[in-house]
Amino acid sequence: MPIGDASHAPIRNFIGQALTLGLSVAVVMWVIAWISHFPGLRVPPELGLLALIAAKLVGLGFGARRIRTPRPILLGLCAGLIVGLVNLKWVGSLIVDQPESTDELVAKSLRDGAALAVAAYTGTSVVLGLIAGCIA
Repeated sequence: MPIGDASHAPIRNFIGQALTLGLSVAVVMWVIAWISHFPGLRVPPELGLLALIAAKLVGLGFGARRIRTPRPILLGLCAGLIVGLVNLKWVGSLIVDQPESTDELVAKSLRDGAALAVAAYTGTSVVLGLIAGCIA
């Protein structure tokens, strides 16, 4: 069966929908994080974190509801995983000991519990995607 066969169209369509939703929510989260770090705003880190979680949940829920698919729960789950994986770079900057100056820019060790932080963040993203898909 050739790759361009029509029987693969629903799978490609679903993957495209999940990628579009996941990447869109990731970009919204980046914009919120960027705005919350403006010097004049002085947004507390807890409030910024809540805004990011809310953006993830609302974005995934809105997208899972608006995208026409027979499986909104699976779409939310996959899109949540994509958001979690795309934002791992941001999580990675939090789990590595940051140097005090540019003279110390060498490979630094991971903070205690780094693997747990990565697993918890990715798992939370998947669970939020699952919740959003159920709401849709």
